[in-house]
Amino acid sequence: MKTEWDLRPLEKGGSFEEKRKKWKESTESFISKWKDRKDYLEDSKALKEALDDYEKWSELYGPTSDEFATPSSNDEEYYFWLKSQINQEDSEVKARYNKVEDFAKELGNKMAFFKMSLADISPEKRKILLENPELKDYEHFLECIFERRAHMLSEEGEKILTLKSAGSYSFWHKMVSEFLSKEEREVLNENGELTKLALTQILSLLDNKDKK
Repeated sequence: MKTEWDLRPLEKGGSFEEKRKKWKESTESFISKWKDRKDYLEDSKALKEALDDYEKWSELYGPTSDEFATPSSNDEEYYFWLKSQINQEDSEVKARYNKVEDFAKELGNKMAFFKMSLADISPEKRKILLENPELKDYEHFLECIFERRAHMLSEEGEKILTLKSAGSYSFWHKMVSEFLSKEEREVLNENGELTKLALTQILSLLDNKDKK
């Protein structure tokens, strides 16, 4: 039975350096097109175009919490996160993961203006836009942004919040995971012999219905 992850699919489509370059170019292209425009906050056709562009960006590069993001978003970030879970003591993998995570946050912060601008649409205009059939596919997305407006900070505040998102709980979770990854226990293997396995391996066997 195969027990190792095959991460090769995440490496397809060019090197991570090339993908990062496209990621940055796509982000800057969106910003250049929409940052200084206000027509999409009033006109439904312009808003539809902006949302279409944002959806395309998000599918490829958006954070996993984004409605439009897909499991393939941020191949490099996902790749090194998985590698770090395989060997949590590999400092080089940790460094690569932290580097791409910082890169993702930097570009994500540059895109923050879009949702902030949408959130500032007046209540009267929101109702008109939500009832427009052209925007039907984005109705839920817009409703979520409008509802969240009361809890949003300023654009700069949201950026700071993103930068601090890897806070105390995340660091605690990583620390505990690393401690557990080093722990080993003796278990009986398939031949009835005692062997040492890491706790992470033991947990994976507990989830395997074919193992006894």
